[in-house]
Amino acid sequence: MCKVFVTSENVGLDYSPAEGWGELQFITNKDFTAMGELSPSNAALVREIRKQLLKFNAEEDLVIVSGSPLVSAVVFMMLGKMGVKRISVLRWSNRDHV
Repeated sequence: MCKVFVTSENVGLDYSPAEGWGELQFITNKDFTAMGELSPSNAALVREIRKQLLKFNAEEDLVIVSGSPLVSAVVFMMLGKMGVKRISVLRWSNRDHV
């Protein structure tokens, strides 16, 4: 069964419709601070994202872009650095809930 990687969990959203596509995997529920590379919490977040993405199988897994645009950008950047050439994105509509 494929996994559905959610870039950043938003507690106000119901992700259960996405479970029809696979097992949900929330990459993080945190966001980057304005301190950039100087921030220990930013470094920890990068490590957390990298650890979660080690489970990503580009042949069958999907990504939902949710929450922080910075986190989403880092997720896609890291997947590219991991050699992933094609990423299947599951489009989520908060309005239509699909």
